[in-house]
Amino acid sequence: MRLPRKAIALMLALLVTAGAFGVMMAATEPTPPPQTSNMVQLTGGHVDHIQPAYSPNGKYVAFSSDVAGSYRIWVVRQDGRKLSVVTSLPGDEVAPKWDPNGETIAFLWNHGQYSDLCLTSMVNDSSECVTGGSHVRDYSWSPGGLLLAYDAGNGTIRLRNMTSGFDTVFPFDGYARDPTFGTNSNTLYFSAVTDQGDFIWNATIGGNNVKQLSWEGSDIEPSVSPSGNYLMYLTNLSGRYEPWIVNLATGINIYLLNRPDLGLSYAFPRPPLLAGGTIPSWGPSGNNVLYISNDNGSSGTLYLVTLDVTVDLSQVFAFPMSMVLGLNVYNEVPLGAFVSDAQWSPTGNVVVETSISGFQQLVVLENGPPVHVGYGG
Repeated sequence: MRLPRKAIALMLALLVTAGAFGVMMAATEPTPPPQTSNMVQLTGGHVDHIQPAYSPNGKYVAFSSDVAGSYRIWVVRQDGRKLSVVTSLPGDEVAPKWDPNGETIAFLWNHGQYSDLCLTSMVNDSSECVTGGSHVRDYSWSPGGLLLAYDAGNGTIRLRNMTSGFDTVFPFDGYARDPTFGTNSNTLYFSAVTDQGDFIWNATIGGNNVKQLSWEGSDIEPSVSPSGNYLMYLTNLSGRYEPWIVNLATGINIYLLNRPDLGLSYAFPRPPLLAGGTIPSWGPSGNNVLYISNDNGSSGTLYLVTLDVTVDLSQVFAFPMSMVLGLNVYNEVPLGAFVSDAQWSPTGNVVVETSISGFQQLVVLENGPPVHVGYGG
């Protein structure tokens, strides 16, 4: 049987797509949260609460709040109880991250023209700063908590040994930044500007076994999935930053939201734009991603992206076709509110930063995003 020209063109487009896929102290009582059964509001009052970060056991959330007139790091239980402030430096304290043991919170201290990396102990209430008069931009704990890698803001990455207290420079020939660890404490992932361009790399912490992982250009913010199978990064290949993922076993790079809309049309739908200043968050299994979209600003609609959803093409077309595609499928999360940040807990809950009565508040989505994962949603 001779297929119509339109069907042939569609099959070719699908074959190309298949290859691409192979290869955050409220002084007042919190106001009621939106009326959704699985939501628990953590914060309230006429102040902003931002940048939530779950503890490793999923029981606590650290965040930055301006309730004292400048931003401080606070901790609250994920049920909204036991709210306490844990830092008090002059200036703004932001970007908290727990160490893997849940005993220390690192944060950035913005004071004057400087941004220093500091630590506060949840065990003995002591604090110290790793740097002094620096311009730290980002940092990452190693899986065991022995090392703290940080972007010194001058093209170098430094490694802090938490046992000895000594710092060393990560040896890399290029302007390195955005350090992050994956599942291996001996391997560091980072973005760097070199003679080859602006790409994502990895290497051992000693600087050996250097490997280029991305190839598109102006690639930043690498993050490894909890399973260790994938790395996600942002690239502005199209003129705006979009998320791509790398299969770390095969080295294949694909666009996170790339899919054909098989159920509705033969056209490739325009995917939602990544909201400015946001970074997609990996789910605990490594097979899901939370993605915030807004065409014009820095907060917007929350999407759940599920990797490798199987679609049997024989159920789509009138003629027999045995090809099965593993597609990345995105579904809108029906919150009825704009979201500025979303972070998954190790136990599957999600904390979102959203606007309530004109202020940024934190809300927990128990049992994860309330959405049915299905193709075409």
